[in-house]
Amino acid sequence: MTDPASTSGPQSAPQSAPPQRGPRGKVQPVGMALMAIGYLMMFQPFVQILFTYSFLVILIGTLTFIISNYLPE
Repeated sequence: MTDPASTSGPQSAPQSAPPQRGPRGKVQPVGMALMAIGYLMMFQPFVQILFTYSFLVILIGTLTFIISNYLPE
């Protein structure tokens, strides 16, 4: 006997929900973005106030990234 479900054409795979990201997966990109913004602030030649606070932004981004490594996945 043949199974009627197996001969009825192409079967679609069951839809699964995307994997949930834990706190680490949400905080690490924020830290990386802050570091990138800080570097952009540091190397732009137009606005002095951005250059003044660039190191602080890079430092906050770095600390955020380091601390996020201790969060659960």
